[in-house]
Amino acid sequence: MSAPKYKLTYFNMRGLAERIRLVLHAADLEFEDHRLERSDWPAVKPTIEGGKLPVLDVTTCCGKTRRMNESMAIARWLARKYQMMGSNDDEYYEIERMIGLCSDIDRDVAMIIHATEDARPKLIEEFKEGNGPRLFGMMAKHLEASQHGLVTGNKATLADFCILCTIDQVESNVPGFLTDKFTIFQSHRERILKDKPKLADYLENRPKTAY
Repeated sequence: MSAPKYKLTYFNMRGLAERIRLVLHAADLEFEDHRLERSDWPAVKPTIEGGKLPVLDVTTCCGKTRRMNESMAIARWLARKYQMMGSNDDEYYEIERMIGLCSDIDRDVAMIIHATEDARPKLIEEFKEGNGPRLFGMMAKHLEASQHGLVTGNKATLADFCILCTIDQVESNVPGFLTDKFTIFQSHRERILKDKPKLADYLENRPKTAY
């Protein structure tokens, strides 16, 4: 039986779709990465249930297409399908715990991204002095204790890809923060990409976007 065909539709940015892209590349799957410009959205929006992106169209070998929405539901579905959600209950917990920490950081970064120019410096300083070191400290402590340098086990999981995405957003919007405080994340990134050449190639050559 042939593999399903995947078409991921999102804007031309990392944003909410990047975790999905990383799972697809890490699984060595071919897929259509359909990137919309903002000017395209008014015409496309009425065709999308709920009016939100990303969506993933999955076409089976018999030609039946199913459309999925909600970014983390899609990412979890793919990760589970391609054995990236751990091999037991304890591993699953650690994966979900790291995803939760990433989500907490992502919310703070989203506030920085969408803040006015006047409000942004204060939010950045609050992040650098509060949730940033607290949450990244918890993640770093976990990775430093890991036998294989990954969130759990000896294979990269959805949690590892979420960490990559969160770090990219922080480095884009709070430059220098991670470099100054947490060197473990560079070795974590190298550990993931050592076993995932297709993912490494994507990260090296993907479109350069602000977020």
